[in-house]
Amino acid sequence: MKTNTVDIVTPHVKTSITNDSQSVQVKINNLIKNPKKFMTENRIVPSYNESHPKNTSVISTALSFNDEFNIFRFNYSDDQNNKINILYTKMRKTESEERFMAPDIVQIKENFLIINHNEYYFMNDRVLWLTTAQTGCSVLIIDYGKEDNIGSKQYSMIHMQPRNSDILENDLPLDCKCNTQEIFLEEDLAKCFKKIPVKYILIHSEEVNYIDDKSTQLVGISDCDGEFTFYKQLYEPCNLGEKNTVEKLEWKTFHHEQDAHFKRAPKKSRLNQG
Repeated sequence: MKTNTVDIVTPHVKTSITNDSQSVQVKINNLIKNPKKFMTENRIVPSYNESHPKNTSVISTALSFNDEFNIFRFNYSDDQNNKINILYTKMRKTESEERFMAPDIVQIKENFLIINHNEYYFMNDRVLWLTTAQTGCSVLIIDYGKEDNIGSKQYSMIHMQPRNSDILENDLPLDCKCNTQEIFLEEDLAKCFKKIPVKYILIHSEEVNYIDDKSTQLVGISDCDGEFTFYKQLYEPCNLGEKNTVEKLEWKTFHHEQDAHFKRAPKKSRLNQG
């Protein structure tokens, strides 16, 4: 058993904009206590880091807060004296060898965050689960339920880049290209799972990004029982300082026959509407 002692929510600030660690701690507490309100007013920006060999890892980040534009940034950091530790799922690239690998399994049991049943991380408080902002990718979150109906729930997350766009006809309308990529992603995501889920959340951003010119940021927050709630933050990347749209995501029950490819409800084209 691999055991690591980490402090999940005790940040030390390293930024030229905000250098008051107590103020940033208050913001972390506000994010945990009232996620929708906090994310409506503040943009969450996790660091982009693909150096970890695992799909999902506990990583160390240094916090900064931009008071002018209300941007709360989690910057990847190896500085052990200046950190907050978060759960981070990296993006699977189109041509990556690990694109179809089974995802890591996460659970919280007593005071430990556990990855793949053999990595134990001591935690002092709630766990934040982040991934890179979606600008065309899809993210699938899985709830496997409790093992043997006892203990704590088990979760996985996959963040997958679309297939190469060369496979699509150049003269296809934009919304058709987006919908086709989303269908391909649903099929690719389904290939990764060896274990049948109980519930799932599927978030596409292809059409949102290319038609609405918005990015999607996911934030997961654990509760006292070790169960995760996930939120989606929509924002226009170049529109700094504006309020964001935030949605608490609902779990969908997995039905083996009809959800074999994690299909979402059919959508109508929005490009050709009056």
